Amino acid sequence: ILPPLHPGLATSYDYLATIFIELGHYKIALKYLSKEIFIKENTPEIQIADFVNSYSFAANIAEEAHLLEQADQYAIKGLSQAKLSSKMTEEQLLFSTRFSNLASKLGTEAYYCKNYSQALLYYQQAAELDSTILQTHYYNNIGLAYAKNHQFPEAKVAFTNYQNTNHNLRCAHYNWTLYHALQNHPTQALYHMEKAIQLGYRDLKWFQTDNSLDSIRDHPKFKQLLQQLQAKLDQEQE
Repeated sequence: ILPPLHPGLATSYDYLATIFIELGHYKIALKYLSKEIFIKENTPEIQIADFVNSYSFAANIAEEAHLLEQADQYAIKGLSQAKLSSKMTEEQLLFSTRFSNLASKLGTEAYYCKNYSQALLYYQQAAELDSTILQTHYYNNIGLAYAKNHQFPEAKVAFTNYQNTNHNLRCAHYNWTLYHALQNHPTQALYHMEKAIQLGYRDLKWFQTDNSLDSIRDHPKFKQLLQQLQAKLDQEQE
């Protein structure tokens, strides 16, 4: 009989988890993955990349099982492990990129739950794990979280970086609309709102429901721009 923390048991649990995944029984698979991870957590010689792989795999399976809280817990553990080594092998770098994506996802979830401080932490972790995201929507996402958290100097830097590194100027102008509206700067906010619409921003519902724009919502110019946007949408649908 093998002792409870024998590495051979971890391999067996991984094999059983794979079988149940193939059968679509994700909760049972996750039970075996949890046992495998417990053994690895108590085995000092396990490499960082192996930890990151296991946590990433378990997070994905927990999502498939609709156990989102458990998926987040595995993702956070994976993030911590991925950050332990400053000199990564190619394999570790691959998993670091995977967890960067998970961190960005967790940041977005925290943002939409209005937990902006937590969103900022996740976005910052994502950038630490994979600097290539700085060329995508990182500055947009973290800028919005800064603005919603009323950290306006930081939001200004992020939005400026986004505008300089991204060709989606309509979204950049929407960001500036939000940035100025949150600070009760109606003239600047309405200027950027008009520019966003002129450049092709078409999310009417977002203008109508985003509470960041409440300071300009009753302004005649705001109502006029909404009417113009509705007319553009109607014309485009004809």
